[in-house]
Amino acid sequence: MLAPGTRINGKWSKLSLDVVKLLGEGANGAVYLVHTSRGRAAMKVCATAEDAAMEWGLLERAGKLCPHFPTPIAIDDGIEPAGLYFYVMESVPGRPLKDVVPTLGSADARLVLKLTLEGLAALHRTGYAFCDVKPENLLVAITPHLNVRFVDVGGVTAFGRSVRQFTPIYDRGFWGFGNRQADAAYDVAAIALVWLFTNESQPPNLVFQQSVSERQEWLLKVVRRRGDNALCAWLVEALTGQIRDAEDALRRLATVPVETRRVRASALHKPRAHAGASGSVSTAATRPRAGARRSAAKSGRDWSEWLMWLSLGTAAVMAVAAWGQLL
Repeated sequence: MLAPGTRINGKWSKLSLDVVKLLGEGANGAVYLVHTSRGRAAMKVCATAEDAAMEWGLLERAGKLCPHFPTPIAIDDGIEPAGLYFYVMESVPGRPLKDVVPTLGSADARLVLKLTLEGLAALHRTGYAFCDVKPENLLVAITPHLNVRFVDVGGVTAFGRSVRQFTPIYDRGFWGFGNRQADAAYDVAAIALVWLFTNESQPPNLVFQQSVSERQEWLLKVVRRRGDNALCAWLVEALTGQIRDAEDALRRLATVPVETRRVRASALHKPRAHAGASGSVSTAATRPRAGARRSAAKSGRDWSEWLMWLSLGTAAVMAVAAWGQLL
């Protein structure tokens, strides 16, 4: 790890970089905020020159058609300290998606989801999938206007290749919804999982020890808790592969109404007073019967479960058909 204040001199670019702080570490390197003669930038330090060259190539290629990624600045080896392989890119403003979305209203939160899908759609047009989609790699800036940017190209993979880098809880394979082959639907499922866990705690360790069917049962309970039935239907379709790519996800999302923040349960069952002809207050006409409340609650639970299992059944039939055709 490089300490703040460390000066790095590039061998080929002749850049001088002063380390400000560590921004994050991953499986394939560490990212630092650095100060250069051009201002602040981000520097990714990789384990080998080959890793740095590969990520640099991906950043250049993806950045041409997907402006959501940082702008590349330079790739170099370090003279001081020696044996340092790194590349320098734009420092992207913003905070991780999971820290920002819970503070937003429903309309702005939906806009963040839309902007994220638009960025993925641009990337998919290049023939690549992001793959390592997680809140830390999706930065949201509030000012001067809402904006979403992507960081860390380490997981970006060409369609049809095996996914190299992923986080289990945002991986469709972990939940039994598909394989770990890079395609547009892989990213869409990951975004659905990111969104599902935006206002939920991380899965407990117990989930990692369960079978695939038990994990799906647990995930169904998370879906039920959201309460926004229209958006839940979209999430389930994205998870189970019924949404093919980010553009398809955007089209379907456009038909989903934006729900306002949920009213507390106590407010939902509070009798509403109405004035009668004599001016006295009457609540009997508006108080729901206990049986009706139980029926409505049961209907809400059955809806989400029915939708999830119908979607899983459809996905299973499609998978069996694909294997049969392959064999």
